[in-house]
Amino acid sequence: ISGPNTGGKTATLKTVMLTILFAKNGLYIPASSAQIHLYENLFYFGNDGQNLPDGLSSFAAEVLNYTDLFENLGRSNLIVIDEIFNSTSSEEASALAISLFNELITLGKNHLLVSTHHQMLKTYIHQDERFISAHVGFDINENKPTYKLIYGLPGSSQALKIFSLLTVKNPINKAIFDNALKVLDKKMVSYEALLE
Repeated sequence: ISGPNTGGKTATLKTVMLTILFAKNGLYIPASSAQIHLYENLFYFGNDGQNLPDGLSSFAAEVLNYTDLFENLGRSNLIVIDEIFNSTSSEEASALAISLFNELITLGKNHLLVSTHHQMLKTYIHQDERFISAHVGFDINENKPTYKLIYGLPGSSQALKIFSLLTVKNPINKAIFDNALKVLDKKMVSYEALLE
């Protein structure tokens, strides 16, 4: 799942995880009807595990989480990851995420639900028939989520537009926004515009 910040990616991941946890524990779920697979194991990765006393950066903590994941996989697993490898370079993060996904899908019945802003990862997932690309809807004029999940296409992060809307009352906003546009690669601007 991709799309803008504040678009509902994290809320979607948490809703899916909580719904399956409710069903697995015999609680009512927030739906009039549903088909739910009751996985043997559920894994949710969504918090920054940075631990300075132990010498763990955000990235190092995330890597250790995935090492532990491989040691605890069961026969069927749902693995939910919010903002995968968000604390390192986008290209390396995408390469690591793709490799992680490829390894996980060869090890039994593992389903992945992942959110990301990484463009290389979004493009790869969209082109690989083993995965489903989706994005959250966002009304840029109202600056709020539509609470719709759109399947089949990756979504734009819309960071520049959201930055501009949130800082419109600050006079420095225009200079920062204009300079950010100059810094961005033209291909990247075109890619984001295409996703929009």
